[in-house]
Amino acid sequence: MLVAVVILSVGLLGLISTSAWSAQTIRAGSRLTEAAAIAEGELAKFQAGGCGSSRNGERTQGPFALEWAALEPSAGSQLVTVVITRPSRRGPRTHTFSTTVVC
Repeated sequence: MLVAVVILSVGLLGLISTSAWSAQTIRAGSRLTEAAAIAEGELAKFQAGGCGSSRNGERTQGPFALEWAALEPSAGSQLVTVVITRPSRRGPRTHTFSTTVVC
């Protein structure tokens, strides 16, 4: 009987720790999805404006800090990069998104 209680306790502790890990992973995935959606919106603005409309800049949106940079146009295109930094328990996390704007 005692062995059964010990085995059940170990199993329950494992289940609880797995649940906590799953919740943390889901939260991190949700924040990454939100960052990707913000970057997609920013990159779409640059694509709609074409070459020359892209300027370097920065702003914040909620907990996210956004920075964008556009290289000088060359060979009929321009590289635009958006860097999004978000807070996390282990310190800031940075995600980089890029696109090429056709001139």
